[in-house]
Amino acid sequence: MKFNVPGDCAQITLRQFMAYHSAADDVEKVMAIINKSRDYCEGLQVDAAHTVIALFEEVIEGASSQFDRIIEVRGRRLGFLPDINGMTFREHVDLDQLAQTIWREKKSIDYTNLPQLMAVMFRPVTEQVGQYYNIEKYDLDKTEKYMADILDLTLDRVNGALLFFSSIGAELANSSLVYLDSILKRELATVIPPAGSLNGDGTTSSSR
Repeated sequence: MKFNVPGDCAQITLRQFMAYHSAADDVEKVMAIINKSRDYCEGLQVDAAHTVIALFEEVIEGASSQFDRIIEVRGRRLGFLPDINGMTFREHVDLDQLAQTIWREKKSIDYTNLPQLMAVMFRPVTEQVGQYYNIEKYDLDKTEKYMADILDLTLDRVNGALLFFSSIGAELANSSLVYLDSILKRELATVIPPAGSLNGDGTTSSSR
């Protein structure tokens, strides 16, 4: 039996990563990793199946990353948020709420909403002049039309986007996706002011 196990995050799609993390058992995990049928995976020796899972976990924990503002996926160009400081309040709120469902305080990480988070950060490019570009106006209800492209992002690009976003104004201590918990939540917490932080004239105080 011959099959391939990804050796780098650039060889793992977000779709594959999500299938792995939503797997009900080890058989489904192996199916997600090597893209084979249940019958095929159930026919593998136990040691081989465990090795496949261990190698895949090692690659994920290695968390190689690459950040590009524009990525072409399946013929569609997806652009990262052109101006972090120019995000709308709706984008701020959804990024914050989605991140909180993933990196939960004192709980295990739940990646269910990771594709939706990526769909806020990356959207179809509408126009580009040199290094400057615009992306589609954000609408949470319309992300499904390009979600298939988001799911085809490779994990190194996902890591790169998260690292770039979470490193604004801070030095990263660790580049692994699994260690972004406190870093990303801390940075996202600065996006939405805490209750009572508004001045009397309706503006927000900030030390940044």
